[in-house]
Amino acid sequence: MERFMSNSIVRSGGEESANQVAGTAGPQIKIPQILWNGRWIILVMIALGAGGGFAYLSQQIAIYSSGSQILIESEGVKIIENVDGVRSQSANYLPTQCALLKSSQILGPVAELPEIQQMKTFAGTDNPIGRLKAGLTAEAGVKDDLIYVSFESTEPQEAASVVNAVVGSFKAYHTNRQRSNNAEVLKILTREKRERDVELQEKSRKMLAFRQAHPGLMLDSSGKSEVLLGQLQKLSDALTVVRMEYLDAKAAYDAVQAMAKDPMRMAQWQQQQQQTTADNTPLRAEAQRLELELSIFRQTLLADHPRVKAAESQLEAIRQRISAQSNESFSAQRTNAEQRMAFVQMREAELVKSSDALRNQVMSQNTEGAEFMLMEAEAKRIEKLCDLLDTRMKEVKITENVQPLTVTVLEPARASMIPVKPKRGTIMFQAIIAGLMLGCGIAYLRAMLDKRIGVLDEVPAKLRMSVLGVLPQMSARETIGVRGQKVELDPMSDEAESYRSIRTAISFGASDVKAKTILVTSSVPGEGKTTSASNLAIAMAQAGKQVLLIDCDFRQPMQHRVFGIEDGLGIISVIAGQAPISKAVKATSTPGLFLLPCGPIPPNPAEILSGRTFAQIIAKAKQRFDCIIIDSPPVLPVTDAQILAASCDITVIVVRMHKTKWRDAIRASESLTSVGSRLLGVVVNAVPRHMGKNGYYAYGSYSYGNRKAAKLAMRASKDKAEVRAKVRPATD
Repeated sequence: MERFMSNSIVRSGGEESANQVAGTAGPQIKIPQILWNGRWIILVMIALGAGGGFAYLSQQIAIYSSGSQILIESEGVKIIENVDGVRSQSANYLPTQCALLKSSQILGPVAELPEIQQMKTFAGTDNPIGRLKAGLTAEAGVKDDLIYVSFESTEPQEAASVVNAVVGSFKAYHTNRQRSNNAEVLKILTREKRERDVELQEKSRKMLAFRQAHPGLMLDSSGKSEVLLGQLQKLSDALTVVRMEYLDAKAAYDAVQAMAKDPMRMAQWQQQQQQTTADNTPLRAEAQRLELELSIFRQTLLADHPRVKAAESQLEAIRQRISAQSNESFSAQRTNAEQRMAFVQMREAELVKSSDALRNQVMSQNTEGAEFMLMEAEAKRIEKLCDLLDTRMKEVKITENVQPLTVTVLEPARASMIPVKPKRGTIMFQAIIAGLMLGCGIAYLRAMLDKRIGVLDEVPAKLRMSVLGVLPQMSARETIGVRGQKVELDPMSDEAESYRSIRTAISFGASDVKAKTILVTSSVPGEGKTTSASNLAIAMAQAGKQVLLIDCDFRQPMQHRVFGIEDGLGIISVIAGQAPISKAVKATSTPGLFLLPCGPIPPNPAEILSGRTFAQIIAKAKQRFDCIIIDSPPVLPVTDAQILAASCDITVIVVRMHKTKWRDAIRASESLTSVGSRLLGVVVNAVPRHMGKNGYYAYGSYSYGNRKAAKLAMRASKDKAEVRAKVRPATD
């Protein structure tokens, strides 16, 4: 009890200083308290959110996903046959392959497969390629060089089959493309080899015919002829080399032309050029900066925001400039290939012209012998060219099976029976969180719109009065007789201890004046002033004082019902001269406590309370009793409380938690202050027990005496009080 008394004293003194600054700093609203008060709203909204999430999930169709992992090892794009390919391991290489996986070149053959067309996934669709693109995902690994391919479908087995078919089509595309390149080169070499074979056969036939026509042919072995023939042989060898260079140049030119007709190869080459060309480095850095800036804008701004539009236009302009430079580079390479082929043709023509001139010179030395030697040299040149063509054709055939780009399936797609959509755990979590947030919002809004007293810490600042005590909420199943005599019937209860604390607070708060008359009132009916007055009177009597409890609620008297006393004679009878005050005052079961009931209800309560007779009765009572507690009507409905407050030493206002409105309590205190009453403080009634855990009336396991014996005595006292409360006079 000493602990609670110290708490009450500290509140009474400390809150007076708080009242002084109440006009400048409002009370802080405790969010946990608001949430606790609205806990049922929050729980209901959580339940509704969970129910909504469950209903949503029950309407959704399960989507399954199957994926595959593939590794692409690239040796580059081969443009010139005798020059190794350049590795295009640029930052955009894998994204380009991902785009290729979702292109019509890959998905078209997949959509034409009979097993794909018969799947339920594509039933009823007129655009299977579009359906494939919508459900297919191809993503490049962040920390590796793998590509992850997946497909979503309502049928798990079909999802796996589609992924495997797409990966197979992707592998076939690269294989066929390389074979096509090799086939083009081989076609050129084969055609040239065929022409040279025919020419060699023709030369051999002519040499044989020439020897048959000239049986006594003598070859010229003079030094000059040998020199000329040696020069002619060198020209023939040079012509053979130039011829092979022409074939290489033509193959390179044809490869460039073929690339210009293949969008995917063209895009791949452009990306490789963008990574290796120094001229594009500043533009690439600017594009990366704009891409990062645009991603930040899209997370914080709307799509049509001017800053988003400006960043998109700048990024598009940079990309167009990079693409233009790549196109210029490709055009330059195509021009170089064309010029190289023309240059080689020109060198070949010059060598042919020089060879013809030297041949004519040799023929002039020895007509028959020289002619045969020329035929022999030409045949050797053609034969050497044929050998070179054979060697090159073998090289092409060998490299036909060596792919510059190898696609390896690391993990084929398998059917998964676990759906990926809808994400049940995530949706239920989001639904519950949404319900929680909505419930908290409604509880907070309800607290903001609620004009009733709901937070204890706000009472001193808003009412500008000290809190004399906090009364726990009593059970509604108890009768008024039990609630009104709680201090006597259950002295070990929290309620009894709270009333004794209020008694102590009143004693300390009114220590500077000789307060004998205490008015207990409220702003409106139903706030607990009657039970507060009766229990306070019992607590005062238990402190050894002679206490008189007067029921001055002339409109709805209740104190006689609390103590189970007949209401035949009362203060109205004394004022009317029908009985002396000694007969009207009734003793109660509490030693030292006496009750002066109302008696017959008068027609003019205000006039009676303001009359001299009532004042004389109060004066006589002060001479006999140590303390007089008056139970008055509420302040706002009638003026009786103001009349009584003007003549009493101190006034105590009772408010009810979660019932009394702030406006009514403030108006009641202002009305009492306007008639000169001394407001000692406020008693907060019917506070939920969880709000008492802050030290207002919580004692834990601490108690006085034998609590079990006290409960038995309380039960017996309750029975007696209920019997007395059943006695109701005709005047009630």
